[in-house]
Amino acid sequence: MRLSKFRSLFFLYFSLFLVLVIYQISNYFSYKEYFYGSYDANALIIDSLRFNILTVSYVMFLPILIIFIPGVGKVVCKLKSFGLLLGLILLFFSVVSLCGDYIYFGVVNRHAFNDIPLLMSEKSFVFPFLFNEHFDVLLLVFLVFLFIVFLYVNRKKFFYTKRNAKSTLSQVLIYIVLIPSLLLCLRGFNIHGKALGIIDAYNSQNERHANLVLNGLYTGAKGTLQSVTRSDYHYFSDKEVGERFNRPETDVYNYPFLTRFPENTNNGRNLVIILVEALSYEYIDGLSGSNYKVTPFLDELSKKSEVYDNFYAVAQRSNLGVQASLFGIPPLESVGYIGGGLELSRLTKIGSIAQSHGYQTHMLQSSKRDSIRLDSIANYAGFQQYLGKSDIPVIRKDYPNPEGAQFGWDYEMLMKTLELANKSNKPFISFSFTGTTHMPYVETPKHLQVYPYGQDTFTDFLNTIRYTDDALKSFFSEAEKQPWFNNTTFMILADHTLFNTKNPSLKSAFHIPLWIYRPGQNITPKRHTMLASQLDILPTAFDLLGFNDEFSSVGRSLYRERKPYSIVVKGELAGAFTNDGGFLIIGDKLLVDGENENFTEKQASKYVDQLKLELQLAQQALLNNTWAK
Repeated sequence: MRLSKFRSLFFLYFSLFLVLVIYQISNYFSYKEYFYGSYDANALIIDSLRFNILTVSYVMFLPILIIFIPGVGKVVCKLKSFGLLLGLILLFFSVVSLCGDYIYFGVVNRHAFNDIPLLMSEKSFVFPFLFNEHFDVLLLVFLVFLFIVFLYVNRKKFFYTKRNAKSTLSQVLIYIVLIPSLLLCLRGFNIHGKALGIIDAYNSQNERHANLVLNGLYTGAKGTLQSVTRSDYHYFSDKEVGERFNRPETDVYNYPFLTRFPENTNNGRNLVIILVEALSYEYIDGLSGSNYKVTPFLDELSKKSEVYDNFYAVAQRSNLGVQASLFGIPPLESVGYIGGGLELSRLTKIGSIAQSHGYQTHMLQSSKRDSIRLDSIANYAGFQQYLGKSDIPVIRKDYPNPEGAQFGWDYEMLMKTLELANKSNKPFISFSFTGTTHMPYVETPKHLQVYPYGQDTFTDFLNTIRYTDDALKSFFSEAEKQPWFNNTTFMILADHTLFNTKNPSLKSAFHIPLWIYRPGQNITPKRHTMLASQLDILPTAFDLLGFNDEFSSVGRSLYRERKPYSIVVKGELAGAFTNDGGFLIIGDKLLVDGENENFTEKQASKYVDQLKLELQLAQQALLNNTWAK
């Protein structure tokens, strides 16, 4: 008996194609709130077909080439058998990847891109989360594994034939036809021009359409490959950049964002930054006009603070929120992220600069010490003391499950922040990152449960917000009694939104709150409507502290001249928010999402060149290590 090439080809190809179709249908029905809307049925079918065939061809390219190797004899037969084994292994790992992306999409409303290496570094969260929240998906993966093993063990029954092999000449001719056919499939049937790419899924300028036809197997492979290869922005030539800034071509990328406020004088004030996990603007009743009833303290704080109603997260991951807030750098291709290569470039280190002004610096997070490598990031940024979950004992007695908060308890972390502040004998900068509002959502104290626990994931999340709001209330109640309180500026913001929002839109994917509270400084409370983002935190901190040192940030101080847009990055797409709406850049086109119906692609296009220029300048300065001195 010999391996049937065509039987193997059809099984591998159509099995994976069927898996992709099932995956797309499952996504649509599982996340109907996101995908709800009208679609061009013909475009949807054609695009899905092209991307599915493209994905299958990428995955099965090598196994098919091995299975169809011309020739006879034991060595060739063993090679073909290996090709079948490789194809079955890749089929299994494709199912694993798609199951993972199915879960991931439910969290962030987009497919995995270059997130995979980062997620794999957080195994202590990922695996317990899968077992506790998605055991059914894990069971499916296990059943698929058993099925693949069964097929291979019985391969002679399913994939072998007693027919005589075709002549060597026939096999060679089939191979000659097969290779260009596979290459055509790999190009997405684009004979001329560039091969089909992720960006082509957005041709309809409909994000939901694109997310329906794309799959995490393809996007994840592309993103992971991009994370280990260099992809420079070439929107403008060096000559064009030089002409825009009246600088020689050889100097255009030397410290393009280097800034200082020479008129500033160190005022000796303290700064407390609290970064809250997944705190969307939408869930703050006092700001959005909603009625979730989970933020009574923050609603009251809004009446005493400077509130920024058009404030946005730069991206959709915690580490990128930290990167933007502490270092003023958006996600950029080829440069890595903080804790993942970005630190190879010289960056502004606010902790080190503060120490040079006689400050004490400390950073805390409620999660494990090395979660998102925050322990290393703290050290790099110049924070003298760092504490994580293992350093912060649980002291409250009203937790239903004291050990159940996988990302720690915010109350204990904030009380430890207070303790370190009280011990400071100098001005201090404190950066605290909460975690209780991170999924999976732990059961909070009974008296803080606005909604019954365990009935719905969303209301479980809201209960954690209520708990964190109460923890912030306790923190401020105690802080008000301290001698340093009236000489302290408090900045409260989020790392990103809760992605799986009830009202999905580009704005809801990034819209977060920012409070700047300055007791004892005679600051009139105000609701600001200016555009702002996490990128503005670093320069604003320099202004609030009166530092006149040089620093580099894509953002600008909230108390100085503003830009007409705020940068955001969603997966592989960069874009911005303006006063009239938001947009994402999709090749030569724009995906526009504006509350103002007059905000069209034409209106948005006037911001694109400036945005592209900033991205190119930032990337090249970091690659050339001419970001900060």
